[in-house]
Amino acid sequence: MFKNFEKPKVGIILTSYNHIDYTERAIESFYSTVNEKIDYELWLLDDCSTEDIEGVYNNYKDVGLQFYKNSNNVGLTSLWNKGFELNRNKEYLIICNNDVIFSNHWADNLICSLRNTHLFSIAVPITNAPGPIPAQHVANFVKNYIPSDDKNKINLIAEKMKDRAPRSIKKANGFCLAIKISLLSSNLINGLPFNENYPIYGGEDDYFSRVKPQTMVVPSSFIFHYKQVSVDRKNFPRQIFRPEQNNNINIYDRYKYYFNNNFKWYFSKCTQYFSRF
Repeated sequence: MFKNFEKPKVGIILTSYNHIDYTERAIESFYSTVNEKIDYELWLLDDCSTEDIEGVYNNYKDVGLQFYKNSNNVGLTSLWNKGFELNRNKEYLIICNNDVIFSNHWADNLICSLRNTHLFSIAVPITNAPGPIPAQHVANFVKNYIPSDDKNKINLIAEKMKDRAPRSIKKANGFCLAIKISLLSSNLINGLPFNENYPIYGGEDDYFSRVKPQTMVVPSSFIFHYKQVSVDRKNFPRQIFRPEQNNNINIYDRYKYYFNNNFKWYFSKCTQYFSRF
């Protein structure tokens, strides 16, 4: 239960670059789940996709979806900052990747957990793919967990977790972050909360290192994360939606987004490493 009767105002952003099948799947999942305790606005923020992302937006604009598209392909972190700019009049901002499936009340439970405490400024869900943050792994809470993108199984896990208390963690995976706007507004670089010197990777690491926010993982919020969406389905046999890949595609064509946009980040890391010798 929220301490205040009025629903908190929340901006929710889904970030995308191509892979519009996953984007549409995430939006469909969002609108098919229940979040009734928050006053939210959903934004689709795109990093200048070459695929028909406008077509995805047009399919959902009548139900309230908002849309912004970068004029140039400049990276994920720029979309996080744009999400802050578009929603700085709200109380909370939720940042989320487009390769996800949501459970019922996932956003309700993140925001409820934040609103009912003054100790924490960031709340994050549990997930099947937490990357380098094992504290977020659903297997910590569900014995013998087997990854599945079946929405009924995803909702079943969330239902089982509804009474589990949040836990404090030092940092979180940037695929989904619920953040108090007051925190974002108080730690700015050139007027923006996230460091765009890390355009694709490293943005959340920089933020947690620089700001050191009090963060909690909320077991009652479960989000299935596909992750590595360019990886062939044969490596993920239980994922219903993940498509087969065309193995004839040139490796550069498949990953050119990363080759082109992460050079600056990789170069800076190499410079830091070799400067120690």
